Amino acid sequence: MSGHRGFEITGRHVLLAMIGFFALVIGVNAVFITLATRSFPGLVVDEPFTRGLARTINAELDARAEQARRGWQAAAAVDTTPDGVHRLTVVMSDAGGRPLEGLALSGELRRAATDTEDLPLAFTPEGAGRYSAELTGVGAGRWTMHIVTAFDDGSPFEARKQLWIK
Repeated sequence: MSGHRGFEITGRHVLLAMIGFFALVIGVNAVFITLATRSFPGLVVDEPFTRGLARTINAELDARAEQARRGWQAAAAVDTTPDGVHRLTVVMSDAGGRPLEGLALSGELRRAATDTEDLPLAFTPEGAGRYSAELTGVGAGRWTMHIVTAFDDGSPFEARKQLWIK
């Protein structure tokens, strides 16, 4: 028989393994928390409760029903030129599919989780119900387009579309 003893796990080994494991978990959580708080500032709307009270849900539903009754439509697409310039085109049409001309179209391009990348949209009429806006400083990914114009009587028309920019 040989006098060589095999490796034995002692209480000290178990203690060091547990401390190492929990140190690793805490370290990874600290990194994730830091990344999360730096990338999402938290509040997207100032005073959300009071803003929510200012426009009741019934008023919102009435405005959407009136907009649906009128039948205006907004179709949107983003084209990218070979040199990397993005152009957003919105085509506005009435309930009969006829193009809507002479609208003062404005809006915003928004990210879903933060307002730090929101971009105002300045549209240029191109005729036949087409309005375009050049997108500068826009990163790839999912965006929400929010556009606003007015009906002939001054009541607002709003449209939101999900866009994917490559």
